[in-house]
Amino acid sequence: MEAVLPSSCTFTSDSRVNANEKESLMVENYRENTLGYVLPFLSIQDLFCVTQLNKEIERFCELEWKERVFKRFGAIRYNVVSYRRIYALRTYFQQQVASNVSARVYLMNASGDTTYFRIDTGKHLMCSRERACVYNRCERMFDLSLRINRSIQEISALIGMVSLEEARDLLNEHMNLMASVAALRGSLLFESELFQVFPAPVLLDSNVLLRGNYSLDKPEFQGVPLMVQLWISLDSIVYRPLAAPIMLECNNQLTGHKVQRFHELAGMTIDIDDNSMRYNLQPEHLCINVLASNTYLLYLFNPTQFRPLDWSYEAGLRIAGNTHLLPHQKEGVFLNITSNALRVFLSYGKLLDDTGDDTGLRVGSRGGKACAPLAIQCNEGDSTFTFSIIACNRLTQQKRLVVSQAMRLTLPKQNTGKTERHAHLANDAVICYTFDGENVLQYIEFAIGFEALLDVLGIAKFVQGRQ
Repeated sequence: MEAVLPSSCTFTSDSRVNANEKESLMVENYRENTLGYVLPFLSIQDLFCVTQLNKEIERFCELEWKERVFKRFGAIRYNVVSYRRIYALRTYFQQQVASNVSARVYLMNASGDTTYFRIDTGKHLMCSRERACVYNRCERMFDLSLRINRSIQEISALIGMVSLEEARDLLNEHMNLMASVAALRGSLLFESELFQVFPAPVLLDSNVLLRGNYSLDKPEFQGVPLMVQLWISLDSIVYRPLAAPIMLECNNQLTGHKVQRFHELAGMTIDIDDNSMRYNLQPEHLCINVLASNTYLLYLFNPTQFRPLDWSYEAGLRIAGNTHLLPHQKEGVFLNITSNALRVFLSYGKLLDDTGDDTGLRVGSRGGKACAPLAIQCNEGDSTFTFSIIACNRLTQQKRLVVSQAMRLTLPKQNTGKTERHAHLANDAVICYTFDGENVLQYIEFAIGFEALLDVLGIAKFVQGRQ
């Protein structure tokens, strides 16, 4: 009996453990089955609250977040850690923030004296596509009003079917319509002291125009070079620098202005005014106009701890044993309207304009205005290209490897046209090499998804499998 008692006690203990595990499993299955029916009917805010109850429910809610991400934004091109984060981030990028922008312009002279002035509100501008649609609609309304009024005059004069008072009321009604249409057309004009009015600049995104005129009353700021930095806010509470400080030289001419582009839309083959600043600094007066795109504002005020101006990127290219340090990059952002996926571009060099011998027409160019072609001579045939980018935080000096990709390229014999080679990387990143007809590397463009970039920099976890 003494020998049997321990085994009997052990059997009783195991039975209780198995019963407890079975009971907890039944409770968990019941809870998951119940949540499975309830979650599809929850609002976004309620689903966020339910997800944060505990880790088990959070893991189960990921299925619902995945379903909602696929339904609203489409498929994701990398292994996702948290669909809830993706939904929150991409929903944020759906906002239009260009209509709520205020700014402060800080000035500093060579002695370190500083001053600033405010730009309380900016002027919201529609993108070119929206402006064109509204403008065409106004044109049709305007023409229709003219035809209606002309018909009324003809009817009242020739046929006599409409009395004079009725014709006068109709004319007044349509004259008011014409006046409102004309006012709407006038509001669509891109009015500015420094930007062109006609033809209208090409705006690929909704923009905000910040215009400031400041009288330099203090003698220490008159007739001297000034360092200027623009800080902007979306709520008039939190201000962030729009771009790095720039040095303005005094201009004695009453007309004329200088252009400073603080952010590129890399890969574009047209010259655009988005994300640029135009200024005219006179001895006693400063006029400044800033055009910032809605996408760049969302990128600058993203809901994570990532601050774009805190990071710089060092790029290198190794070809057949020779290492080339690439010049300072041009950075750009692009927001996919369908998926609300933000992509960050880093471009190096410049692809020269293609000009026809007979027509002299400009076909297009890629790269920043101030950039020069890389001019790296490459041999025809097979070569190994290793492209790498290291991100460096200017404040903490922390460094992160963004990409290091080796690929084997085959270049043709010298021809008259350009050659492009693409390499698609993990996490929806891509590298593009562009060569001229003599196999001289002129331009490199690297693009990476914003979510993957945040993961690489250690800001937030988005990609599954990365350390």
